[in-house]
Amino acid sequence: MNDTADRFLEALRRKGPTPHVVVAWGEEEYYKQAIETRLKQKILAEHPGEELNASSFCGAFDLNELREALNSSSFFGGLNWVVVEDPKLLEARKTDSRKDKKQVRSKAVQKGLLDFTELLFDVPDYSYVLCKCGKLDKRSAFYKSASQKAVTVECAPLKSYRLRPWLKEQAAQYGARFDAAAEDLIEQYAALSGEAPLLFLQHEIDKISLYAGKRKIWTADDVRMMFSELPEISQFALSNAVGSRSLPHVLEALAAQRKKGRSLFPLNVHLVYNEVKRLLQVRELLERGAAGQAEVSARLRLSPYAAKFALEAARRYQPEELERCLVELAHMLMDSRRSGRDWERLEEILICLVGKA
Repeated sequence: MNDTADRFLEALRRKGPTPHVVVAWGEEEYYKQAIETRLKQKILAEHPGEELNASSFCGAFDLNELREALNSSSFFGGLNWVVVEDPKLLEARKTDSRKDKKQVRSKAVQKGLLDFTELLFDVPDYSYVLCKCGKLDKRSAFYKSASQKAVTVECAPLKSYRLRPWLKEQAAQYGARFDAAAEDLIEQYAALSGEAPLLFLQHEIDKISLYAGKRKIWTADDVRMMFSELPEISQFALSNAVGSRSLPHVLEALAAQRKKGRSLFPLNVHLVYNEVKRLLQVRELLERGAAGQAEVSARLRLSPYAAKFALEAARRYQPEELERCLVELAHMLMDSRRSGRDWERLEEILICLVGKA
């Protein structure tokens, strides 16, 4: 059976038997961790008094050891809880240039994968197994077997425009809720990267709960207090400054990021590029006669708040300015690998874009 992470997590809250084999695959680590936690809780609730004999396997491991962990039973009872993480046998196939670069596997690797698949999807009633892995090819034999013999859960990243229900659920776990301004602010942070950083947000929500104490309505000030000094959020200040077309704020944010070193340069360029690209998309919609916030929100799959912010920002620029900036950013990334000019060139491009208002 195939499912999405949010639906599967909801199913684990309801009554019903716990699946003995679950394959959680995809890029979002938050969902994988949440599935592992709730699976253990549900197993223990179904078998009160039983102990979990835990085993974990990661990367390259001995299949015989996995077989023993799944199939051995203790004289004193208990259940086997086995977690397999990123098994090397599932890594992408290597290419063979002598055979027209078709994907091939050695017979030994093929047999290892077959043995692993058969072992994983045929476990005794006293064993539970969670396999956590990255991207899976839905055409592969492993995925097809998992779909037929186990619960296969896709842990895809959550788009920022779908973040609010998740925020409500997280706050509800503390008996609290975010007010509208707080949700707006968090969504604004997340919208700049396109995909919500759920693990990061989960940690910061935990801090907000401690900071707020008995107060159960969390505000934008609470969000600013917890988020403002963190590097993951401070990187967004540069994109926000570009949107507001404020050269002093752009230079201030750029200087702050530059102090943190060369390693953050590609990420900052990525965030700026995404912001400029989004502003250009909004400008093009306006040029075509888009009605306003509602249509921009629907066409670009932005929340109403993010659409409002993008509309206000886009009206500060002409399409030609934004197009030229995108081209210059792309050339800069290529040139920076050869010439080493990175932060200086980014500053020049942004001064040219923002300073002409």
